[in-house]
Amino acid sequence: MTEVVVAIDEEQLVARISNLIARAADDATSRDDRIFRFGVSGDFRNFYIFIFTSLHAAAIFVAENAAKDYIKKMAFFFPPDRLPRFDCLLLGLGQDGHTCSLFPGHRALDDENMWVTWELNAPKPPPSRISLTMPVINNARMCMFIVTGASKAETVKRILRDKEDLPATRVEPIDGTLFWLLDQEAGRLLNSD
Repeated sequence: MTEVVVAIDEEQLVARISNLIARAADDATSRDDRIFRFGVSGDFRNFYIFIFTSLHAAAIFVAENAAKDYIKKMAFFFPPDRLPRFDCLLLGLGQDGHTCSLFPGHRALDDENMWVTWELNAPKPPPSRISLTMPVINNARMCMFIVTGASKAETVKRILRDKEDLPATRVEPIDGTLFWLLDQEAGRLLNSD
């Protein structure tokens, strides 16, 4: 199921995002293992999340090794014999239609053999990146695109109205829900023409 919400203002957008994350967390923690598996795409180099447990310093690897290392870390939380199932993934959208460092026309977009893939020639900095693969993204219980700003309006239209084959268009949870949460500017072209 896909739901598109064009919020009337920032307050409504933030409230909707918060409510959906809370719902996903409540659903996850009511299941047997009581674990909320939450993923966020995007550049978080300037964000620090403080978890009050012992953390080990992350080693810096080249992209391929970083992807393999990330898979090992994920294996602690997901059974190794099947695709990881995130409870909620927050996704962003690039003007070229990319999401999660999966760019149009790049090898990583079609990687279906691993949980995490790598990109060495991303068309925007940084050139070396890692990303969840499309099969893992589409195995999530809930995916939420959060898109704001007039600069994304044309891309949103190309994906949601025109169904153009872009990486973000390929996000279609198999047994889950997809939300497109847009501000007025990002959603302004959906009802035009």
